[in-house]
Amino acid sequence: MSIFDQGNFVLFVANGDVCRSRSVAFFQRATNCLKLAFASDLHVARLWDVIGAAVDRHFPEAAEQLIRPHRLLECFIEEANDLVARGERDLVVLGGDLVDHVHPGRRLAGGAHGSPSNVERLVKMLGPLEAPTLAIVGNHDYRGFPWRDSLYGLNSIGLSWEQTGPLLRKAGLREAWPLHRLDLDALRTSDAAGRSVIGEHLRHLNPALDFSVTLNALRLVFLSSGRDALPQWRQIARARWSMLARGMRWVWHDPDSVGFDEQQLRQVGAWLQDSPGAALFL
Repeated sequence: MSIFDQGNFVLFVANGDVCRSRSVAFFQRATNCLKLAFASDLHVARLWDVIGAAVDRHFPEAAEQLIRPHRLLECFIEEANDLVARGERDLVVLGGDLVDHVHPGRRLAGGAHGSPSNVERLVKMLGPLEAPTLAIVGNHDYRGFPWRDSLYGLNSIGLSWEQTGPLLRKAGLREAWPLHRLDLDALRTSDAAGRSVIGEHLRHLNPALDFSVTLNALRLVFLSSGRDALPQWRQIARARWSMLARGMRWVWHDPDSVGFDEQQLRQVGAWLQDSPGAALFL
């Protein structure tokens, strides 16, 4: 992956293609130094514990190649604490997709709201982190419930399609019906009253969806690029509908979000005005 400086914007490029074209960083040189430790896409979820336990029991030869999000987060915390102890970091920034979905189980199973949420679990896991921490939510953080295990693209955690089928069958996780009326719950971002699913948990993560703080003469701006585009298709410009058609099949692997609105962009302009130095996290 390469990083190209385009004036005051940075683009991330891999294999000749721009990756996550709306994930760009705006920067200006600050007069003082602020040293950050940054991580994103933590994807904390009870689901990955279930899959990990199934691999350990039924497919141990694949255990080494399995990506375990919780262990990666524990390693990050350990390394960040070491840097903080040596005075080499001032702040930790978490850049979105902190959880894979809010509730640990499917709505069909019942009691999903009564169990500790994945957000609450994330907060508990962050307890040992010894640095001040700021966070921004990503599109997965808006999602209410998980996909069925058999519908997940488990290649995202290191399992091939050839390994996934036998694993789910042996673990009793594969269901007979390829479609279920509740499958679209995996893209649900609002509750029955139309309120954001992440709303009740936001207080655990950050002060608002969009916010700004100033540290060491550096303005830090945090901006949410929104929910998954697919459930919001009525709000999407017609020119992007081909992207939505692709997303119906690949939404868990290659998601896209609604993007920024004009009000957010005006707010960013106000936050950056007269700022001696700034960094924008999306």
